[in-house]
Amino acid sequence: MGDTATLEAETDAGLVAMGEVPDDVWLDVASGARFVARHPASTRETVFLGPARVRACVDHAEESWLLRGGFDSVPGAGERPGGEEWVITPVASIRYAAVAMRVSVSDEETDVQVAKGTVYMWAAGDAAMRITSEAGSPLAADGGPSRENDEGWARVDGGFHVKIRAGRPTTGAAREGAANAALAQCRPAAKVAHDLADQIAAPDASLATLAPKHVSARREARAACRVALLRIESLAPSATRDSDLAAARAAEQSWRSLSDTSTEGPQVSPMP
Repeated sequence: MGDTATLEAETDAGLVAMGEVPDDVWLDVASGARFVARHPASTRETVFLGPARVRACVDHAEESWLLRGGFDSVPGAGERPGGEEWVITPVASIRYAAVAMRVSVSDEETDVQVAKGTVYMWAAGDAAMRITSEAGSPLAADGGPSRENDEGWARVDGGFHVKIRAGRPTTGAAREGAANAALAQCRPAAKVAHDLADQIAAPDASLATLAPKHVSARREARAACRVALLRIESLAPSATRDSDLAAARAAEQSWRSLSDTSTEGPQVSPMP
């Protein structure tokens, strides 16, 4: 299952380990342990609860991946205008600026309890989302996020509880199929974002029309492709995994890039 490292982190007995957190390997957090990660640029802190398998500060960004285990966010550290933290699970992408919440991830479900603040939830195409109040009543009549839907994201405020369940098995041999399904959602989403970037670069582009669409498309592509990458990278090493991983990374680069048509041949310029 790719590169992994074992992390004891902080237990009831005190701090066991401290140091730089690797952002390119899966970390196994021991049962009963708390692993606190602080981003070096923003100083935002996030807490992982064992037993868990996680990646922190993925690609040196404020982004965490949870294959399983718990995650706590407490408002007050490292927050700034426009600065968002992302949390990626096998069935969902979550983004927020300042929030008190707990995320619990199992093989089949992502469970999010929002105590304070606002989070935005995106469910993979093969997963189902249900949002309820603390009293247990659904946010919408069908138990879905339609009343609060914001460009493909469900807005969830403090006092609400979200469950996102996988529509297909994500364990054993079925995990490869789940990874393929996520990749099939990532690639067209990346193309839409890339094509909109090209349209914005045209001399006669209408920024008032295209810019908001591009922002929305980039969020959608990031959400879909990060879920795909998480699912693929968690697979056992194989030729198929390597091929799918290359395809997902190419799609990821595509939505982050802008074609340069001013020179002969395909050129790519990275976008922030």
